[in-house]
Amino acid sequence: SAVLVRDAATLRHATYHADYLNPRRAAAERIPNQVDKSLQTTRRFDALKLWMTLRVMGAEGVGRLFDEVCDLAREGFRLLATDPRFDVVVEPALSTLVFRYIPRTVTDPSRIDHANLYARKALFASGDAIVAGTKVAGRHYLKFTLLNPETTVDDITAVLDLIAGHAEQYLGDSLDRAS
Repeated sequence: SAVLVRDAATLRHATYHADYLNPRRAAAERIPNQVDKSLQTTRRFDALKLWMTLRVMGAEGVGRLFDEVCDLAREGFRLLATDPRFDVVVEPALSTLVFRYIPRTVTDPSRIDHANLYARKALFASGDAIVAGTKVAGRHYLKFTLLNPETTVDDITAVLDLIAGHAEQYLGDSLDRAS
């Protein structure tokens, strides 16, 4: 939070001096310190980012961006629900999609888990995208948390294709090792 006052003298009654933080001598000599700038002393003023965003865009502008990522998540859900390569857990209430790659020829849940874990790691290592992971009913799933309103359905499609490609590569390689 922030407290803004027109006259700094208004807040003098709330000032406390401690030798290890902001000694009176330093204040008298006008030596700047972070204690006088924040109730959290040397911690950053993280609320400033939100405050500035709201001042520049307004609550309705921020709300529109939020609605855009929620709409995108619903479109992503429809995409996943109609793609036989993927199992999607639930229709999103906000901007998160939880899903997993399901190969046509593999039924062993452990191998499917490993293929999804491999795809996630390979995607991260490639630098193409970062996909989070989670567990549902003890199984490994992937997770998109859509936060950037500039993301498109085409972006989601491209990452899903990469996930499928990496998972198929893993399954092909694991079959080759087993032979």
